[in-house]
Amino acid sequence: MTSWTGSTGSREGTSRACIRTLKCDLCGRPSISKELPTGRPLCEKHFLKSIWKRASEEIKGIKGPILLSVSGGKDSLVLMDVMSNIYDPSELVALTVVEGAEGYEREEERRNACLLAKKLGIEYNYVTFKDLYGKKLSEMVKVGKQRPCTYCGVFRRRAVEMVALKLGIRNVATGHTLDDEVHTSFLNLLRGDWDGIAKLAHGRLKPLRRVFEKEVAVYAYIRKFPLQKKECPYLDLNPSLRSRVRVKLFDLVEENPSKLYKWSMKMKELRRESEERGTCERCGFPTSPGRRICRACELAEEVGAKVPTIDEAEKITLRSC
Repeated sequence: MTSWTGSTGSREGTSRACIRTLKCDLCGRPSISKELPTGRPLCEKHFLKSIWKRASEEIKGIKGPILLSVSGGKDSLVLMDVMSNIYDPSELVALTVVEGAEGYEREEERRNACLLAKKLGIEYNYVTFKDLYGKKLSEMVKVGKQRPCTYCGVFRRRAVEMVALKLGIRNVATGHTLDDEVHTSFLNLLRGDWDGIAKLAHGRLKPLRRVFEKEVAVYAYIRKFPLQKKECPYLDLNPSLRSRVRVKLFDLVEENPSKLYKWSMKMKELRRESEERGTCERCGFPTSPGRRICRACELAEEVGAKVPTIDEAEKITLRSC
């Protein structure tokens, strides 16, 4: 097991002291936190093993290299550490995409991700919107008509796809937690997008899909990962429906986390065959069924950016720390 030696910052000392008065349900040692799906108190050792076990279930049967999409924040640092404990680190490649939001270049996050990657024996690279598309996110936002999150999400996903293509890696893993999955499913439900709910079981690997956000925070506390001091400046600008849903669902996690866990596991039963995807006429990347032009190319035209073609993607330059 690997530990982190960075600063932890302030912690919720009172609540942590309260949980430590409980004994681990498995060995009797002082507990660090509850295992939220079951409610049983666990010590540090058994808490970590619980997280690893659930993450292992999510990547069962996966072979070969895995590209880890990491921002350098808490969730992604935990993702890297978890994966290094349940998978061969030499088969892992971490990638950070630097969007270039106004006054937010992810310097600290990149440094944290790079240091941890080296410690764990994981290859680390990063790419920037400016390098890939000729424009930073801040430049896109100034001339575009969409919310910042729209450009960020579409172009960041494409950046990860391009790097995976360049490196010849088929499996991409993200740090999405159980909370994230439930939030997305509720969001699709509110929008009447049942197909969107069904598709959550497909696509990228999500090793932390069975792990609550609170448990990720405890994991980061145990490993002494540094707190993220700076957030995206667009976070509170015109709050999205997703952010509003997240606030409401937080109360549900507090009241009865097992209900959200059951909901998340139930979504796996909604698997259905994916429709055959088309090919974008401009860049050659896959696009949604029925679309001639992919969303990335549409947005790029709107903001005056350039999207590399599928052939050009294999020649993009990766930066290392």
